[in-house]
Amino acid sequence: MLLIAAMLATAPLNAELIEKPAVEQRVLKAWEGDHALFVDFAYKNIPTTGAVRASVGPGVHFNFAYPWNWLMNFSGASFIEIYPTLTKEEAEKKWKLGLSQLASLGWAPNGQRGFSPVSIAVNGEMIETHFLPQIDAWREDFFPVQLHEGENSIVIRLLVDATTNYWIQKVWFDPISE
Repeated sequence: MLLIAAMLATAPLNAELIEKPAVEQRVLKAWEGDHALFVDFAYKNIPTTGAVRASVGPGVHFNFAYPWNWLMNFSGASFIEIYPTLTKEEAEKKWKLGLSQLASLGWAPNGQRGFSPVSIAVNGEMIETHFLPQIDAWREDFFPVQLHEGENSIVIRLLVDATTNYWIQKVWFDPISE
C-alpha cells in the first residue's frame, strides 16, 4: 500500500487532464466540429472552442444538483456574457446564435410553472426582450444576430419577473448558409 502511495506521489501530473477529464474532452470534441464558435456550460470550467470567451454574473452557478448545466437564479440580477471575436472575413457573413436552455420545472407562488423569462442583447441591441424557454426538456433555440469584426458582446439576463431558475447548457454561433 505504501509503495502505491509513493508511486502516485512521484508520478508526473498532466494538468490538462486534471482540468478537463477525458470524458469532457470527448464531449467537447464532438461539438467542436459542428459549430464555428462554441461555449459549453455543461462543465464547471466552461470550455470554449474558437475565438469566444464567457463570464457569469451574480446568482449564476454550476448546477451541482442536476449536473451538465449552469443556472441563473437571481431574478433581475443574474446574467451570462458571451464574447465572440470575429475576423473581417467572418464579420461579412450572417450569423445565428444557438442556445440549449430550459426553465426549471417548478411551481411559483403565483401558480406559474417553469417561468424563467430572459432578455438577449447583442452588442447593446436587444434582440429578445422577454423570451420564455421551454420547461419540459432541453430545447435548442436559434436567433439571427448581427456580429461585427473584433469582439462582440452577447448578454443573456434573467428578468425581474422570473419565478424559477433558468438553466443553460450550450451556446454556439454558426454562419447562416444562403
